[in-house]
Amino acid sequence: MAIAPIQGALRRSALLHVGIGISSGLLGGYTFWYGHHMRNVRIRDQWYLDQQASAEHAK
Repeated sequence: MAIAPIQGALRRSALLHVGIGISSGLLGGYTFWYGHHMRNVRIRDQWYLDQQASAEHAK
């Protein structure tokens, strides 16, 4: 007597792994963009504003 195969287990597993992969990729992307990139852009922009202000005061 053969054991009946579990129907749809591979498809469920594949969809689960694809969903987890896409979700973790999006989470990592948002974390990088708003946690690292935007913070560095604000620091850079503030530095240029400070440089511009000091150049105007030096004139």
